[in-house]
Amino acid sequence: MPGVKEGLQFTVALLGRTGQVVRADVRGSWRSDNYAYALWDDWVGAPIEPVDPAAARVELARRYLRAFGPATAADLTWWAGWTKRDTDAALAALGDEFTPVSLDGVDAIVLTDERAALAAAEPVSSLRLLPVWDSYLMGYASGPAGRGRQVTAADYARVYDKSGNATSTVIVDGMAAGVWELDPDAGRITVAPFDDVAMRWADVEAEAAAICAAIGTDLDLERAGPPGPLSAGPRNAFLSPISLCPPATKP
Repeated sequence: MPGVKEGLQFTVALLGRTGQVVRADVRGSWRSDNYAYALWDDWVGAPIEPVDPAAARVELARRYLRAFGPATAADLTWWAGWTKRDTDAALAALGDEFTPVSLDGVDAIVLTDERAALAAAEPVSSLRLLPVWDSYLMGYASGPAGRGRQVTAADYARVYDKSGNATSTVIVDGMAAGVWELDPDAGRITVAPFDDVAMRWADVEAEAAAICAAIGTDLDLERAGPPGPLSAGPRNAFLSPISLCPPATKP
């Protein structure tokens, strides 16, 4: 019957948005997007409690700063999809729960009870292979200014497309250092560094090994040349950044 599938999809989505059902177990492998659904009350163990929208925004602002602070008011506005008025009201309601700070010369805010710990934190050396839309890359306002702590202005167009979508990115000591792609059908992980000399390949190999262990699949590691801007590819080029690179080679 025409429209039945679409109608069912719409109904399930509506039930999810109104808190009546939730996605439960995944059916199939780690690559599956087929889910079992359960009633909210059965899965969570309690019904949804009605919350005043203004109070909900205050709590969301608090949780955002806990996860992403220090951040700017513009970051919160972008991430939450609020108006500036909503953001200003939520922050005003937080009162002295947050403290203004300077973030590389930019006015930002941090939760007051976290300020001392963050100020005392020591830099950590790390390399991570982050997936498409990872929260570290999507938690701040779109544009080189908002995301300057993760990506240099010169590399911005290689990590984000014009809509602000973040591709799968190699992060070295907190900064974008390349892009990567997992092709399980071909049995490989391909990494394209922005600067091959500066890339820590031993750490890349360790990260690739961790991914193999997590998904239970053996994968070859290959290198590609420096990636081009995502705008040079098709509309969803951020989903396959290696297609914008010179041919890959094994390290």
